[in-house]
Amino acid sequence: MKRKLETWLNTSLKYLNVEKKVSIELDEAKVKFMLGQLDIAESEKDNIKAFYHDGTIYVTKKENFCVQNLLHELFHSLQSPSWHDLEILKEGLTEFISAYFLYLHKSDPGFKTSLNCALKKGNRPCSLKDRPGYSKGYSVWATIYSYLKHSGQNYDFEMFLDLLKTFNSYNHVINEFLIKVKNKNASSEGTFLRNPCKYLEYFGQTGNDLIEQCENRYHNVDFNVFEE
Repeated sequence: MKRKLETWLNTSLKYLNVEKKVSIELDEAKVKFMLGQLDIAESEKDNIKAFYHDGTIYVTKKENFCVQNLLHELFHSLQSPSWHDLEILKEGLTEFISAYFLYLHKSDPGFKTSLNCALKKGNRPCSLKDRPGYSKGYSVWATIYSYLKHSGQNYDFEMFLDLLKTFNSYNHVINEFLIKVKNKNASSEGTFLRNPCKYLEYFGQTGNDLIEQCENRYHNVDFNVFEE
């Protein structure tokens, strides 16, 4: 398994043109020790398939582990610290970018079965199947992607990746969205945790329409936005 994961990892880094040293750890004792160091609830740890820490991707569950799980952690290694207090949006964006990456490289033989896993089974990215909370955050970014695509605005994979890496975008509407989200009233945090689609009220004049689209996308499990 480690050889397959390292092949996926090296292929991904090549496509991303990133010179970054990232290793993979499967040793159960080492993984269990590092998992114990994470500052999250024990109940949450049961759902973790992998996590990134200090240059290493630790794989906690080998069963049903797919390339999108690996990509998710790889992209975490590139993210800006500015995302630290926007957990659901950060996880959703990381998941969205990993699915977007797989879609762009769907002709690569090494990713072909992984793409089917990521986008064909009910249009649900494979790493979302056991993490419904992440799928809500994913729906926010899939809705933004769809809006940009159908409104004729400029967008590409690099824009979303730079957004994760720098907390900044060449799209002024997205930048205004980030500023408003970052400065939101702390008392409303519970609303956004229950329904992250509500974040889209900050997305310009189309926000309320996008909230409905986002909620429909989540409830209908309509995640393969790339082939709409």
